[in-house]
Amino acid sequence: MNILICSEFFYPSVGGAQKVAEELANNFIKKGNSVTVATSYIKNRKYKIYKKIKIREFKIGGNSVNGIKGDIQEYKNFILKSSFDLIIVYAAQQWTFDLICNFIDEIKTKVLSCPCGFSALNNPSYRKYFEKLPNKLKKFNKNIFHGKTYQDFRFAKKNKIKNLEIIYNAASLEEFKYNSNNNFKKKYNLKGSVILNVANYSFMKGQDLSIMVLLLLKTKNVSLVFIGNNLFLNKSIYFQFLRGISKIINFFSHKKKIIFLKKISRKDTVNAFFSSDAFLFTSRIECSPLVLFEASAAGLPFVSRIVGNSSEIANLTKCGYAVDSIFDISKKLDYIFNKKKHRKKLSENGRNNFLKKYNWEKISQKYLNV
Repeated sequence: MNILICSEFFYPSVGGAQKVAEELANNFIKKGNSVTVATSYIKNRKYKIYKKIKIREFKIGGNSVNGIKGDIQEYKNFILKSSFDLIIVYAAQQWTFDLICNFIDEIKTKVLSCPCGFSALNNPSYRKYFEKLPNKLKKFNKNIFHGKTYQDFRFAKKNKIKNLEIIYNAASLEEFKYNSNNNFKKKYNLKGSVILNVANYSFMKGQDLSIMVLLLLKTKNVSLVFIGNNLFLNKSIYFQFLRGISKIINFFSHKKKIIFLKKISRKDTVNAFFSSDAFLFTSRIECSPLVLFEASAAGLPFVSRIVGNSSEIANLTKCGYAVDSIFDISKKLDYIFNKKKHRKKLSENGRNNFLKKYNWEKISQKYLNV
């Protein structure tokens, strides 16, 4: 098949949606299909093909609520005049999705949407957007949701959307091969137990809550390692706040340390999952966090806030917990550190479920089956 994936952002842009689009594209190609990604123009993208994925850039931005700027007609012409067998539109509330909704009746090929959370569902300025959305979703051949427990799926059920399918997220078999030469702890001079947090440095990702969890822990000799990125870290007030608090904690505490890693390689990030002792996730807003599937892939027990469908992921992978408060999170982490047999069981559960079910090779086939 000739497949088009429409994603607001794509590599070298970094994020969950970008990662899903890339993994689906790579696995579709491995199964004998050709893939093009329609995405926003990025100045430092100097290529038109990335890992056999064709990239079609558009100088368009925004969404139908805040306004869409750019050559809208160029995008419409591209969609209508190209000979794709399948179009997958990743995430609502942005231009690639909102524009297609305007002319979906003119598209002759099959179109799948992956709404991906509806993060602005409770935002008053999006009230009319979501009033009109059910009729638009009904026009897609299928709407693919990443879980049954988050607000996007509940919205669909409430509005009697029947053309839906549940396909969970996953992690990469290729990336999460066990690396026996992993020297992550030695490379970054990490001592004692390591709690890992992987997320871009942003208030919505809740690194401040992770620091509070660390302070509540009874477990000693532990380092909290943050891995993340942000284009404007030096100007980020939030990151400066995190770093300032961490300097104070590191100065007064000999038993608990906080370490920030920025712009490290993807290989080192994957090695961090395999080298750490627990994964901590305290994001304030998510749809279906990939990092919990990645922790599971590495056999790394996790504790997460109840955010997006994290509770569902904990049940699927049987590799960790999703709980309400930072107090409950700290108790679960202490339990994981104190009960070695239980920690080993969580690790085995996660790795086994990743290999059997929640890897992109298996998940991409589910998309193709649809």
